[in-house]
Amino acid sequence: MAKIPESTKNSLESRLTIRARERWPALTRVQIRFRAGFAYVDGVLADGEWSVPDKVDSCLGCEFKYVSVA
Repeated sequence: MAKIPESTKNSLESRLTIRARERWPALTRVQIRFRAGFAYVDGVLADGEWSVPDKVDSCLGCEFKYVSVA
């Protein structure tokens, strides 16, 4: 499994934070965790509850798999 480069982690975090502000104003922040070749994304509501950005009333998160490009 390819390790995610720091530049890619920073880019993903920046892009998701900007997108969350535009599309999901109910979220106060986006929480991203990196493990091996995956990024796990959760949204945090104003009351501290965790939620998925595209389903604000849910408690599930998103998972992205990193595929390196040669």
